[in-house]
Amino acid sequence: MELYLKQGIENLKFGMTEFQCREILGIPDREVVDSENDEINILEYYELKLRLSFYLDENNRFGYLRSANPELSFNNQKLINSKIQFVKDVIFREHELSWEVEEYDFFHTQFNQENWITLHVEYGVITEVELGVPLVNEKHVWPE
Repeated sequence: MELYLKQGIENLKFGMTEFQCREILGIPDREVVDSENDEINILEYYELKLRLSFYLDENNRFGYLRSANPELSFNNQKLINSKIQFVKDVIFREHELSWEVEEYDFFHTQFNQENWITLHVEYGVITEVELGVPLVNEKHVWPE
């Protein structure tokens, strides 16, 4: 499952409708409304270890994903279970990303605002990745 900054994942592109995504992935294992925002519908695919978020106030468009899929990759390099320093120094090197680190009790996150990507890190390795359509001046910047 290849990740594309500012675009989406594999053949799912930010801005697609929920219907279009369901046609590609099939029926989700779980469908919920975000507990913090009832304008976000989430489809969860267990086998893919993938959650897709759709913004109801943006015509129910795909705008955010969260994945712990061990096959998740960027530039054909796997992300999940890779050492964070390797990912930052080698996999994302050519993009020269700056990362904001947030510490929690048992894990930390690395966030790059320009590309709206978050890496969850435990024990020095990436356990989960979040990617969203970027926000600029409180507005989503949808891919063309």
